[in-house]
Amino acid sequence: MQTSPTLLTMLEKLVPLIDDWFYTMLASLPANLCTIKRNLAHHFCRVLRRLISLNKIWDSLVGLLQNADSISKMLSDWRRTNVEEICSEVAFGIKRPESRHVMLTLFKEFEYLLERQAGPDKLMQWFETVVERYVTAAARKRGCPVRQIARHFLLIWVTVGTRVLRDLTLASTLSFGES
Repeated sequence: MQTSPTLLTMLEKLVPLIDDWFYTMLASLPANLCTIKRNLAHHFCRVLRRLISLNKIWDSLVGLLQNADSISKMLSDWRRTNVEEICSEVAFGIKRPESRHVMLTLFKEFEYLLERQAGPDKLMQWFETVVERYVTAAARKRGCPVRQIARHFLLIWVTVGTRVLRDLTLASTLSFGES
């Protein structure tokens, strides 16, 4: 997760060029091989762009989580968010009422981490535990592919996250938009 800003800047400039380079380099290959290799290069570039974005988000998060005042504001804003309503809406919308309990559990755990002013490392440990509990272990238990469970979990996670961000934005919270 720790990458120098110089390396990130270089990667940001390099990634768009890679697609062009592969397009030019592979032009003399047979069409089907050229298409396969270009698609792989394009996919590789998308992954690099995502990693660069995640790294920037992580850097911002680390800065926030190392500031006690920011954490206090986040906790205050979090407590004003109606998580019960959000969980009920999402559970109803995805037609999975049992997911409400899971979401509420995760919200309580997150609030606990904020109360303890957990740093980035503790937050990452929590994320890894969440993935193990609700994705990996669930896939083993149900005997279905991890990818299927992960997609479902991410759908819920993104939906809940969107609703929370909406509420934070509408409430003009103190911590929203800090970096």
